[in-house]
Amino acid sequence: LQKELQHVQQLRDSMALGLQQLNQKDYAPAKATFGALLRHSNAKCVLMCAARADVGLGLTDSALRLTLQIIRQLDKNYAEAYEVRGQCMFLMGDLDKGMSLVKEALRLDPDLSSAQRILKQCKKVSTNIQTARNAYFRRDFPTAINAFSESIQICNPLPPKSPLYGILYSERAEAYLRIKNYSAALKDCALVLYAIDDCVKAWLVKARALGGLGRYEEARSDMESLLQKWGSNNDEIVKAYEKADFEVRKTRRPDFYKLFQIPHVAS
Repeated sequence: LQKELQHVQQLRDSMALGLQQLNQKDYAPAKATFGALLRHSNAKCVLMCAARADVGLGLTDSALRLTLQIIRQLDKNYAEAYEVRGQCMFLMGDLDKGMSLVKEALRLDPDLSSAQRILKQCKKVSTNIQTARNAYFRRDFPTAINAFSESIQICNPLPPKSPLYGILYSERAEAYLRIKNYSAALKDCALVLYAIDDCVKAWLVKARALGGLGRYEEARSDMESLLQKWGSNNDEIVKAYEKADFEVRKTRRPDFYKLFQIPHVAS
């Protein structure tokens, strides 16, 4: 009996520690704490807290799995599970589905303040992304950049591992590219690729930005590396490599006009 009491005390202490870590937004330690707890208990509160830690890290697949376990096995009307699932879809870039799930959470619990906040955030980001994409289509690139930047600010802190992080930064980078702000485009691409190293759009925008700066050998090296690893079946990566390779070879050709000291346009 004494051992059982000690075990219960340890679980209670771990739960308190995990909640403290969640409140402090220390999501990695919280994930470890609740991961250890899950080896001893599949209680709804433990599963829910583990899912929230995963969401904080941008690990949407894991959070979706945990919340689905709650809904299917423990409580099909648990509002917080739908809220977290909505937040996952939001972070995956499916804003409409995210809002739908959060609205379901609020139907089940109209007073759930965290769901109210997430729904408001979803609506603002969805509007800003649409504004940004419409502006980009109209070639109003400064407006697109501002709208993407506002979306990033609204989501702050946005988990770097989340697909939405890659979407917002890589699309803003593409807008920077169109106004020839290559350094800003490269910075945004670096942020994405540090966290999501298989984001094709970020790699392609980076290659074009490097090309804009005349750094074709770097662009070719990047594309060649992707082709060797996982990008050989991606037509856009193949084309980016071929373009960079062409530019590299062109710069290595002898300039006969300069060599023979004649103008490029002969009379």
